[in-house]
Amino acid sequence: MIQKIFIRASIILALSFAFYACNSRETKDEKKQSDQVKADSTAKDSKKLTATYQCPMKCEGDKTYAEAGTCPECKMDLVKVE
Repeated sequence: MIQKIFIRASIILALSFAFYACNSRETKDEKKQSDQVKADSTAKDSKKLTATYQCPMKCEGDKTYAEAGTCPECKMDLVKVE
């Protein structure tokens, strides 16, 4: 009789540990995914705040400028790069 109680208690204990372990791993995965989404969102927001400008004729190649103005080569107005 005591042996049956011990076996049942061991099974319940093992199932409890298994359930807890699986549940905790999902929570960690969800946290990692949430952190990644926040990081991506922050990167997109920072790109929106720092506008870059470039010559529409691309006479200087892919060179960009932080402020609007004119191209030093062809004197055209710089356009915002999207």
